[in-house]
Amino acid sequence: RRFGVRHHPSKPSRTAVILAVVVPFMVTFLCLIVPPLPFGNPPTPLSSPSFRKNYATLF
Repeated sequence: RRFGVRHHPSKPSRTAVILAVVVPFMVTFLCLIVPPLPFGNPPTPLSSPSFRKNYATLF
């Protein structure tokens, strides 16, 4: 039988736990980064100066 098909009912899978932790953090991070960017730009926030400015204010 294949590995990972049957899970214990009381134990959530590792992927579900990781998604439950990472997704809200990523959504919050994107909400902090995306609004200052001008609309219509190519999706390269790492190279934009506004990303660096917001990244510097976070830390």
